[in-house]
Amino acid sequence: MKRIWLVTLLILGFGAARPARAQFLDPDRAWTCWHCYSHNAHATISAGLTLSLRVMPFVKQSWQRPVGRVAIIAIGGALYELQDWGQCTQRHACGRPDAGFGLVDLAYDVAGAAALELLVSGVRRVFR
Repeated sequence: MKRIWLVTLLILGFGAARPARAQFLDPDRAWTCWHCYSHNAHATISAGLTLSLRVMPFVKQSWQRPVGRVAIIAIGGALYELQDWGQCTQRHACGRPDAGFGLVDLAYDVAGAAALELLVSGVRRVFR
């Protein structure tokens, strides 16, 4: 059953995306392009938000582990992408790159948060 969902997501994510009014997924497939379609902004903003989650005292008790902070960024990124999809349906702009629910943008959000967590843990090991 898990394989059916995986195959379905792969077909939806990488299939031939053509502009359509009600298209849900962003047709952006530039996984390795850092400067395309604001990928760098997604990564740096998510790294900054992860850093702010480390500093906030009321969040520290709930999400002390790095996995929890990365999960919070992933949930926030998914909500942002849903909002982006809502905007593109109102403007009738869905089907164009950087309009709709972007799986690549969400991956860059998670990658930015994970990179910051790895950097902080590496720096802590060096200076212990």
